[in-house]
Parts: sequence; structure tokens; C-alpha cells
Amino acid sequence: MAAAREVVVTLDGHLTREGLGTRLAAAFTSIMTGSEAPAVLVDCRTMSGYDIDARTEFVEWNRKVKDRIVAVAVITENRLWHVVVASMGLASGQSMKAFVDDHSARVWLTDVVMPRLAAKNAR
Repeated sequence: MAAAREVVVTLDGHLTREGLGTRLAAAFTSIMTGSEAPAVLVDCRTMSGYDIDARTEFVEWNRKVKDRIVAVAVITENRLWHVVVASMGLASGQSMKAFVDDHSARVWLTDVVMPRLAAKNAR
């Protein structure tokens, strides 16, 4: 099964609400102008931390695009952030999962998320 179209967001350094908002604005445009629902890959491997307001910005952004995207795969080696991502996914009802590398994220999207979406759409 083919993977969804991808929208990649690369985050680095210490994230503020304003900095994240700027990066998510570009992703929002790509999501809204594409003809098919994309998967969003958020690469946080060079991110050192974030303000609590930045997390709030992401939650608000995800609420706006949730019905227009397939899933969110977050790439980070920070194990605590894996827990944060899992919690955010549960709270939002979004297919959202953290991975240590982009290969694992893309395998999840191709082998797990896309077949689940296809089965749901076939009903």
C-alpha cells in the first residue's frame, strides 16, 4: 500500500509559540491546497525544547487540520517527548505517534495507518 502524501515540518532549537506558528503556517497552506489528505511528519531531532505556549499552538493547529490529514508522525530521540506525543494523540483523537527515525515513521504510515484508513473508507 502506498503512503500518503507527506508534509514535513522541521523544528530546531528552542521553540516558542511564534516560531512554531510560522513553521506550521506553511504546513497549513500545503495541507489545505493539496487534493489528497497528507501525513504530517514533524522532525524534532534537532529541537532542544519548547515553551508551554508552543505546545498549545501545536494543539490548536492540529485541531484546525485534524480532519484534513491522515496522521502525524513525530521524529525525536527524546523518550519523554514520545510520551507527550502519545498523550496528545489520545487527547485529540488523532493518529499521532513518535519515532526515533524517519524510516520507522514512514513504515508506520505505509503499513499501519494507510491500510486502516483504506478499511475505514471501504465501509
